[in-house]
Amino acid sequence: YRVLSCHTMPLLFDPVTNIVKSITINEDIPKAVVSQTQNEFRGMKIRHRQGTFGKIDHELSRAAALLEYVARELKGIRIPLKVLAKAACVSEKKFKNFHLHVGNFRRQNGNVA
Repeated sequence: YRVLSCHTMPLLFDPVTNIVKSITINEDIPKAVVSQTQNEFRGMKIRHRQGTFGKIDHELSRAAALLEYVARELKGIRIPLKVLAKAACVSEKKFKNFHLHVGNFRRQNGNVA
C-alpha cells in the first residue's frame, strides 16, 4: 500500500477524488464506487450539515470513511482503515472511531447499498 503525504497531496475540489488519488491498493477502485461515494458525500452534507461526527470531522475524513463503506458494499473491495486514516491525515485510532460514527449515521438514514 502507498499513501501520499498529507503535505504533498494535491488539493482537489472533490475530497473523494482526493482520497482515491492518494491511496494505492492491490485493486483499482471502479468509477461506479467513486461516483456512488461522491453522491453519498453530497447527501451527507445536506442531511448532516449542522452536526459533527467528532473532533476529526472534516471533508477528507468523511470521504475516506464513505469510500470504505461503498467500496465494500458495492464491489467487495476491502480498503484497510490504516491506509484511509493516513490519506485523511488522522491517526488510525481516531479514524476507526470516526468510521463507526459515519457507519451508524448511514444505517440510520438508509444509505446502505
